Amino acid sequence: MERKAQNSLVNPIVYLYRTAAIDWESVARDGKPKILLERIVMKREVMKSIVWALLVAVLLGVAIVVGSRNLSRFDSALVAYTFA
Repeated sequence: MERKAQNSLVNPIVYLYRTAAIDWESVARDGKPKILLERIVMKREVMKSIVWALLVAVLLGVAIVVGSRNLSRFDSALVAYTFA
């Protein structure tokens, strides 16, 4: 008897099978992998999140430049914190 995984985290092979961008049935049938484009294309909310993240990062950079008077008063020790 086959045991079904109750959770994807319990069985990583099942998780990878379900989330991969390859149609494994076509591999078994034809011997050639078929890429599922609907799993590769980014969803609208992901693109929206990326745009918002980039916008906020640019605004933060502008605020740092303006607030430090064109980086003349910017402490070099804070560079790691800035990019983190």
